[in-house]
Formats: sequence, C-alpha cells, structure tokens
Amino acid sequence: MKKILGWILIVLGLFIVLGSIYSTYLNFTGQRDFPQIFTVQEAEVAPQTSGPEDQISGMIGEYIKEIIPQGTITQMLNMFAWIMFAVFLVYSGSKLVSIGVILLRNPKKKESL
Repeated sequence: MKKILGWILIVLGLFIVLGSIYSTYLNFTGQRDFPQIFTVQEAEVAPQTSGPEDQISGMIGEYIKEIIPQGTITQMLNMFAWIMFAVFLVYSGSKLVSIGVILLRNPKKKESL
C-alpha cells in the first residue's frame, strides 16, 4: 500500500513541477499572457491651465509616459506574481516527490509523515 501511495505522490509531484515549468515557458516566450492579477485604471483628468506649476507637472507627466510605456509596471508586477506562484508550485511538487521516495525506500518502516 505504501509503494502505491509513494508512486502516486511521485507522479503527482512530477506532474505539478513539469506543468508549472511548461506554463512558465509559455508565458515567457509570449505564447500565452501572464495572469492579470494587477490592473491599473486610468483616470482622465481635464487639463488645467491655471498656473505654471500645473503646466510643469503636466510636462513631467508626459515625459514619464514617454520613458515608461503604459502598462509596463503592471506587467512586471504580474510577471513577479507568476514567478512567486511558480516557485511555490515547484517547491510543493518537489516535496511530494520526496515524500513518495521516502515511502518507496522504507515500505516496512513505520514513519509518521
């Protein structure tokens, strides 16, 4: 019984690890988009021409939009969130595989998991 459970855990762990690696490959090669966890809502503000401070802040805002394209920061946050989730999946899958290997090595020894 422990051998069967060990093999099931090994197969399940390998499936999780390889699935997360393949999914990450698809995301980073551009074949699939990253999950959209973070989104930005744009608020349109009517331009105010009341003073030089407003004109300067408007110019700075336009300059920042030229330097950092729209959506770049949210895309980077979504990439980081996916990387963290993929690391969690790989770690969890490797733990399942290691528990399965322990069950296969010592089928007669009574261990508490």
